[in-house]
Amino acid sequence: MKKITFIILIANLFSQTNLQTKLFETNIIINKDVILVNDLFNIDINNGSINIVDVESDNLYGDTFIRLDIKSTINKINYKSEGPSIRLYDNGYFYFANYGSNSFTFSKGDELYFYSDDTINVKISFAITAQFPIIDNSPPNVTITKPINFQKLNETTSIKVKAVDDYGIKKVDFYIDGTLVFSDKKLPYEYEWDVCSFENGDHTILVEATDKNGNQSLSNLLKVNTNGIYDCNKTCGGTLILDECGECGGSGIDSDNDNICDDIDDCIGKLDDCNVCNGPGYDCGGSCYEHIQLWEDCYNINETKSVSKFSSDLKGQIPVDIGKLTNLNSIELGFNLLKGEIPKEIANLKKLKYLGLYSNNLSGDIPNEVCNLIEENNINIKRILQGNKIKNTCN
Repeated sequence: MKKITFIILIANLFSQTNLQTKLFETNIIINKDVILVNDLFNIDINNGSINIVDVESDNLYGDTFIRLDIKSTINKINYKSEGPSIRLYDNGYFYFANYGSNSFTFSKGDELYFYSDDTINVKISFAITAQFPIIDNSPPNVTITKPINFQKLNETTSIKVKAVDDYGIKKVDFYIDGTLVFSDKKLPYEYEWDVCSFENGDHTILVEATDKNGNQSLSNLLKVNTNGIYDCNKTCGGTLILDECGECGGSGIDSDNDNICDDIDDCIGKLDDCNVCNGPGYDCGGSCYEHIQLWEDCYNINETKSVSKFSSDLKGQIPVDIGKLTNLNSIELGFNLLKGEIPKEIANLKKLKYLGLYSNNLSGDIPNEVCNLIEENNINIKRILQGNKIKNTCN
C-alpha cells in the first residue's frame, strides 16, 4: 500500500467553532519514550484531539506493527483510549490496522505510549485540533472624547473615553495631574470630575487602557483650565453658577480680575503709583509726575540738568525714561557695566552737550536720531565709542 499523508483531515477540522488545527512533528524511539502531550508540542492547552498524519522510520528492516495508546495520569485511568495500530513497512509505506483509530482525544497531563515489536526510530506527524492560547502583543486604542484640549471646565465635568481592543478591555485608569483618581472596568468608560476638589488653574488629564491580555496604552494628554468661579461652597444652592462678580446666575464681568465688577469698577485696569487709572506715574518722594526713577535715584523731570553715575557698577540697559529729562545738558555713565544699544529717546534731550558712555559693554548702531543730536550740539563722539562695541554710523 502506498504511503498516505492525511492532509484532508487538517482542512476539515478548521471548520470547528473556536478551534484551530496545527501540524506538529516529533522524533521518538518506540518502546523507550513516554511523552506528555503538552510537553511534546510545547503548548499549554487543556484538551483537544490528535490525528496521526504521517509515520516514517529510517532504521526499519522488514515490517512491524506500532501501537499508540494514551494514558490519563490526572484522572488515574489506566488507559484512557486505545489508539491506532499501524502497519509500517521498510519501504516507507504504512496503513492503519483494522482496529483502533487514527484519531483520539486528550486532556492536559495525558501521556502518549508507543509500543512495537522492535526498538526503532520513528518520525510521526500529528494534526492537533484544540483551543490554542492567544498570543496578543497589540495594545488597545484609547482616546479621550470629552473634554477637548484647552477647554475651560464647569463645576463638574464628565471625562469620557473610547477604548477598544480585539480581545476586550480590562480597565481604564484616569489620571489628573499625573495622579490616579479612578479606574473604570466597564462600559461606558467615564469619570465625573469635581473640579471644586482641585485648585483653580491649569490641569492635565491622561487615561491608560489595559486589555485582557495585559497590554497597555496611553491616551493623548489634555490640558484644561479650571479658573472659572463655581458654586463650590453651595452659595447658590449648588445649582446656579456664580458669575465673575459673585452673583448667583448673573452675567457680570470682571475683565481686570480685581474682584470688582466692571459696571461698578472705578478703574478697569491698574492704578499707577500716583493712584491714577492706567497712568504712567512714578512715586519719588510723593511727587508723581514731576519725577522719574533711574537706578534707584529720583530725578525731577523739569529741574534736573545733569546725571552723573560714573563708575557706579550700573548694569543692564540704559533706561529709555532718561529721555524724559528734557533739560539735561550732561550725562556721565562712564566705567560701568551697561550693555545693549543706545536708546533713541536720548535724541529728545535737545540741550545735551556732553554724553559720556565710554568703557561699558554697549553695542549696536548709534540711532540716526542720536546722530543728528550729536552733530547739532557738537557732542564729542569719542566719549561714546571708546571702550564699547558701538558702530560709528554717524559719518
